[in-house]
Amino acid sequence: MNRVLLVGLVVALTLGACARATRSAGPSLEMGAQSAARARELAAQAQAASKGGNLDKSVDLYRMSLAQSPDFGTVWHELGIVLMKRRADTDLVQAAQALKQAQTLLPSDPTPSYNLGVLYQVQGFEEDALKHYEEALAIDPYHMDALRGAARSGKVLHKSDPAALDRLKRAQMIERDATWRDLIVRERIRVENDLREASERT
Repeated sequence: MNRVLLVGLVVALTLGACARATRSAGPSLEMGAQSAARARELAAQAQAASKGGNLDKSVDLYRMSLAQSPDFGTVWHELGIVLMKRRADTDLVQAAQALKQAQTLLPSDPTPSYNLGVLYQVQGFEEDALKHYEEALAIDPYHMDALRGAARSGKVLHKSDPAALDRLKRAQMIERDATWRDLIVRERIRVENDLREASERT
């Protein structure tokens, strides 16, 4: 076989392999799109069930959605929220796991971290709550709900450090609710006094 024929044969085989790969990838891509569409449809049904007060159905539908497309961060987040609301058996443990998965899949969204803070704060784990509020604030320093949560956790833990003072000052600048503003101002004064006294002792 001469060289020209050999090169032609190699090219033909290569192009044939590429064509087969393209054809085989087509159905796979189509199935992926169908799964994503089905996952969105199930998530919408889950949201409607949650709004209607049927939390059991909502949890089941969110889990079905994730079975179709396990990388939907918003669905993990919403599943975590519904489990927090339902609070049956191990729901709070599963809610924390769902919210942590949402954190991983939505690294630029402070909401999963904030809601983890709420979950731990409601259970009385203030150190854990504060850690998650701080994670939310590392993404969005002016996330109002995270600033409020951090102020409340800081008050319970009697935190008095420069980071706490910085958060309280930011919160005071943007807080419009009178009750929260009062708490934040009182906390800022307490932290400032503690830091001043600590400085005078050194």
